[in-house]
Amino acid sequence: MAIVLALSGFVAVAESDGAPEVRRRERIARRGIEAVLSFVLETDVAVESVRLDGDANILELGNLTIANPRGFDRDTPAMSFEKILVEAPLDVLFASEPVFQTVKIQGGTVHAEINPRRGVNIKRLMDSADRFKGPQLLPQKRWVVEQALMEDFALKVTTQLLRRETRERHVESLEMTLKRDDGRGFTASEALTRILGQLIDELDLLNLEDPIIPLGELFRR
Repeated sequence: MAIVLALSGFVAVAESDGAPEVRRRERIARRGIEAVLSFVLETDVAVESVRLDGDANILELGNLTIANPRGFDRDTPAMSFEKILVEAPLDVLFASEPVFQTVKIQGGTVHAEINPRRGVNIKRLMDSADRFKGPQLLPQKRWVVEQALMEDFALKVTTQLLRRETRERHVESLEMTLKRDDGRGFTASEALTRILGQLIDELDLLNLEDPIIPLGELFRR
């Protein structure tokens, strides 16, 4: 989704490119993704690898990690994903409004941390992405994802309201669409806001019970 969408501003691969050139562009793409997502989310983002396969029409990110925002546990990432796959002709990335049929995020963990003074880390990341809403001085590229799938990942919530407690559940599949009602796509920041909002809805299903601060109220902070 937006994690992959950030890539298109940094890399193009022609079928005639040799392996050294492809590897160079993969390195440039990895640094670009880290820079864009770190800026949008206001936290550190790391990508271990980027693989581009023009023959098989595959773009793959390996081991993407999003650190917690300031004020939360810096030793535990807010999110980590083992693999992100886009199956589409790579020249689609450079269309005026690219359309992807399927984007898959496979494996990993979304780890929400509840802090009674700072709220919830995932909501803080969403607020960072949402700060770009409203009119922009320059036109922004938009993408459409017909089917975005998050597969085989864990949802965790850790709270220290009265005592430290972590709850977890496994999610086989979470599906979403990144397309407006009028058929137009989302900017990278809008896509991130939408994705994080849906993850918050899923986290709320963990239904942590606390007599002082309901989970839903913390997510609204």
